[in-house]
Amino acid sequence: MLNPPHTFLGTVHTLAKFFCDNPLCQRRVFTQQLPKLVRRYQRKTARLESVLLQLLWRVGASAALQIATLLGLIISDDSILYQFKKTPSRDDSASCPAEIGIDDFAFRKGQTYGTILIDLTTRKPIDLLPDREKATVEKWLHEHPGVRVVSRDRSQIFADAVREAAPEAVHVADRFHLLKNLMEALEQQIGKEANAIRSILLPSSPSLEDAGSVEPSRRAQRRKEETRQQRFERWQKAHELHQQGYFKKEIARMIGVDSKTIQTYLNSEVYPERQRYPPVNGALTPYKDYILNRWESGCQNALQLWREVKQQGFTGGATAVRDFVFPLRSPGMTVQVKRAERMIPTPRSLAWQLVLPERGTKKQKEVATKLCEALPVLPQCRELVVSFQDMMRRRAADELNDWLERASTSGCPSFASFSRGIRSDLAAVESAFSLEWSNGPTEGNVNRLKFVKRQGYGRASFDLLKRRVLPLQMPI
Repeated sequence: MLNPPHTFLGTVHTLAKFFCDNPLCQRRVFTQQLPKLVRRYQRKTARLESVLLQLLWRVGASAALQIATLLGLIISDDSILYQFKKTPSRDDSASCPAEIGIDDFAFRKGQTYGTILIDLTTRKPIDLLPDREKATVEKWLHEHPGVRVVSRDRSQIFADAVREAAPEAVHVADRFHLLKNLMEALEQQIGKEANAIRSILLPSSPSLEDAGSVEPSRRAQRRKEETRQQRFERWQKAHELHQQGYFKKEIARMIGVDSKTIQTYLNSEVYPERQRYPPVNGALTPYKDYILNRWESGCQNALQLWREVKQQGFTGGATAVRDFVFPLRSPGMTVQVKRAERMIPTPRSLAWQLVLPERGTKKQKEVATKLCEALPVLPQCRELVVSFQDMMRRRAADELNDWLERASTSGCPSFASFSRGIRSDLAAVESAFSLEWSNGPTEGNVNRLKFVKRQGYGRASFDLLKRRVLPLQMPI
C-alpha cells in the first residue's frame, strides 16, 4: 500500500515448489498455496480484493476508483468492474424466506418496469426480476417454494401470480397504499364539486355576474365543442376496446393517449366532463399580491410588472406574469374576484384540511368550515376517511364490512369505487388489519434501488444493477 505518496510497503513470502518425476503425470510442478492471503491466479491479496469489491458495491466503479486512489490502492476501474461481475450476485443455495415483500420499480417511468423481492425478516433484497409480468413472478415462486406470507401493494398482476404459484401463501395489502388510495378517493370526490366550491367562495357582485355573462366567440365555442366531441369519442372507444379484452397499454397505443388517461376513462361509467380546478402554487405565487396591488393602482403593463417583480427576486419569465393578468382585461373581471380565486383550495389541499384541520391556518379552517356548511357531501366524505383511518389504527378488521357498506351507499362515486376495489381484494386487506407485516421495507429498498440505478444511468446493464442492489457475496 501507499501511505505517503511513492512510498511502498510490502512483505516477501518464500514459497516451496514441488516437482513430479513421473512422466505420466499431467502436472509436473506443484506450488505451495496461501489461501488465506491470496487466491489462485490472483495478483491482489484476498483482503485487498474484498475492500475493492465492497467499495464498488457501495458507491460504484468510478467513485470506488477515486477512493482507492486516495487510499493508495493501485487498480483500474475496468479491473475492479471485471472482478465484481465475476462475483456471484446472490447465494442460490440459501433457502427462500417464508415472508417476502414484492413491488415493482421503473427502468423508465411509464414504459418499462422490473420487480424487486425482499426478505421481510432481514429487510434485505433477495432477487431482482427484469420485468413485472405475471409469468415471470410465477416462475420465480415455483423455483423458490416455501413462501407463506406475501406483502404487496394492490397490483392485480402480483396478486394473480401469487395465487397461481403459491396458493397457500397469505396476502397482505400494504397499509400505506390503502390510505393513499383512500385520500385519492377523497380528492376525486372534491374535484367533482369543483364548480360548486368555486361558486361558494367567489364573491357575488355585479362585476362577477357580468364576467360570467360574457359569451365566448363563435370560433372559441366551436373549438371547445370539437375538442369535447373528440374526447367523448376516445372515451367510447376505450370502453369498447376494454370490453373486447384489450389491455390498457394496448388501448392507449391504439387511441394515441397516455395509459393514465385510459385508466381515467375506464374508471368513469359516465363521460367525465372537464373540471375547472384552481391554479396551483408556483414561482409567481409570492408576488401575486404585489401585482394585483399595482394593477389596482393603475399599472396595467404586464412587461413593466414583470420587471418590478424580477427586481424583487422572481426568476420566471414575462409570460407567467402576462398569463396571470390576462383575465383582468376581460369585461367585468376585477382584482377582488382575482384575489378570491386565489383563495380557492386545490382538491388535495382541501382534502388534507378536512382530515387534519389542526394543521391548517386560521383562514384555511374558515374556508373548510364554510364549504362543509354549504356542501353536506364534504362532512360525509370526511367522516368516511377519518373512520377508516381510526379503524386501521385500532386494527379493527371486524368493522371493515360495515364501513364498506356505508361507503357503497354513501352516494359518493369515488368512495363507492374505492369500496369495490377493497372487496375485490378483501382477504389481503383484512390481513393488513390483523398482521404485523407491511411493504415498508420493500419501498425503502426501492428507494435505494433508484439511487443505485441513477448512478449508472445510460451505462449499466440489468445484470450489474442486480449485483449492486443485492447483498454482496464475497468470493472467500
